[in-house]
Amino acid sequence: MAAPPVQCLIPANVILLGALWWWVVQMVALALAPGVFVLGAVYTVGALMGPIFQTTNAAYRYALTPDRLQGRVYGVSRMIGWCTVPLGALLGGVSLQTMGAVCRPSPRWRPAWQSSRPRRRRAGTSGGPRGPELSQA
Repeated sequence: MAAPPVQCLIPANVILLGALWWWVVQMVALALAPGVFVLGAVYTVGALMGPIFQTTNAAYRYALTPDRLQGRVYGVSRMIGWCTVPLGALLGGVSLQTMGAVCRPSPRWRPAWQSSRPRRRRAGTSGGPRGPELSQA
């Protein structure tokens, strides 16, 4: 329901490229989100982008393709789109078999991963009484 008004306001190339780049940013934001509400907000924007992207993509394809080739172009676009699903499952299975089911962050993500964890003070550092001192205070 949001796609027609958005298509009237924003050019098709901006919608298509903007949605693709938003999904790149969304994956990073989902990986680094500090809480469930941020996850929900990021996912909601991404879910709203999907129908707008699909409608704009179909309208753009119909406008560019001659009538006599509509069926062939549609068939090829669906084949390319759906043939990546088994490929993703295959790559996921191979990576699960080779790396195992243990979650190991990549060294490239280590700085972001460490900065997203809450910091804990070690015993003996300044930051208030610890251990027996707490009961005497």
